[in-house]
Amino acid sequence: MKKQKKHNGYTLSETLITIILFLLLCLSMYSAIRLGTRTFTRNTAYVNLKESAQVLANAITNEAKQAVTNSSLGSSGYLGVSPSIGPGGVLYPNENSTGLTTNYIQFNEINGTNFDPTVSGFSRTNPENYLKVRYYTLQGVVYREQITYDSTGTVLQTTNDAFAQLDNGIIDISVSYVSKKEYELVITVTKDGNSFTTRRTIYIFTV
Repeated sequence: MKKQKKHNGYTLSETLITIILFLLLCLSMYSAIRLGTRTFTRNTAYVNLKESAQVLANAITNEAKQAVTNSSLGSSGYLGVSPSIGPGGVLYPNENSTGLTTNYIQFNEINGTNFDPTVSGFSRTNPENYLKVRYYTLQGVVYREQITYDSTGTVLQTTNDAFAQLDNGIIDISVSYVSKKEYELVITVTKDGNSFTTRRTIYIFTV
């Protein structure tokens, strides 16, 4: 009587089940890794947007709060604003735009090249002692405009430099008038479906 041989290997069904379970495990691991990668990428992008918005908001705030009153005749200072406004370093937005928001802020600051009270004949109403600065957005890019004047109030030079921009992203600026010494700045940055908004209150040191 012949003895039946014992088969110690796996059957075809057992092998297929093992392969299927292994593939399911690999798929689950891949899905988890992919989800983790997406989450990390999204979080990293959000953090980068947050940092970009905060750096920009701080830069504009730190310069704008140095605004000074320019009482020169002509267009260089507040006397050249129409409708007329009271003395103040910030030209736009102003008391005529209460309750409204603008996509830019414009102000006067000292022209360090010319402003020197120790010089004989120095006059605080001399237009060449001041700069007119404007931060604004155009097609999602933030620009800084700077205008210099001569002693007669004639424009010497106007420069418009890209101050901040995002590759394939958009930056928006919104500014609201609160009082002569207080303005609200809102910066919103958007890229790849992510968006972050930061707010700053600009307190003007001098009026």
